[in-house]
Amino acid sequence: MGRHYADLCRAHGVEPASSVESLLHERAALNLAPTSPAIEPLLAAVPRTRYVGPLLFSPLELAPTPAPASPEAAKRVLVYLGVGTFSEADLLPELAQAFPAPEYTVTVATRYGNPCTTGNITMAREMGMTRALQETDLLVARGGQNGLMAALLAGVPVIGVPGEHVEPRFNLSVLEVHGAARIIDSPRAGALKEAAQHLFTTGAAHRARLLGRFTDCTDPIQALQDSARRSHQ
Repeated sequence: MGRHYADLCRAHGVEPASSVESLLHERAALNLAPTSPAIEPLLAAVPRTRYVGPLLFSPLELAPTPAPASPEAAKRVLVYLGVGTFSEADLLPELAQAFPAPEYTVTVATRYGNPCTTGNITMAREMGMTRALQETDLLVARGGQNGLMAALLAGVPVIGVPGEHVEPRFNLSVLEVHGAARIIDSPRAGALKEAAQHLFTTGAAHRARLLGRFTDCTDPIQALQDSARRSHQ
């Protein structure tokens, strides 16, 4: 459990839980799962758990979105890897090589960098991710539940860069099995380019849209089987 969580508990006179499992199964009166039964059906077995889809908070939903950096005909890539995941100095050259103009435009979310546009790459501070996804063809992300659910609701496939983190890797692996994501170990140009080509040529956006429709399904397995039949008709 994080240090900030423990500090918050102590500030309010509450003994911190020793683990996430203890918090979920023993302490919590209500567990809000920012995902859907189609993506994580096993969570339905956790007591007092409710699926809610993406939790809408300021960086995800309310902030403005930047203007596009290049012509409308270009494929639009949104990069949302989180604070400190990769340095901009390392990331930007790889993005420029993997997603060149005029075929692509790239928008990179940054919390501390200076907003600017260089070539076909726009650096934007604290953009509204959900809004930006409405004008996006491909998301490059770490793989948190909120971001993935927002991508599915927008019908946007994902290149996942989870690093060593277990939860985002699990989240992304489920989407990869469904054909809506591709996991890579690091955001190097070759891996990004190969993953993007795979997703654009295998109907990943269609699969992402189908998964996004199941956020409220009470029987996700049946819903997925039904969608598979419809897609082959």
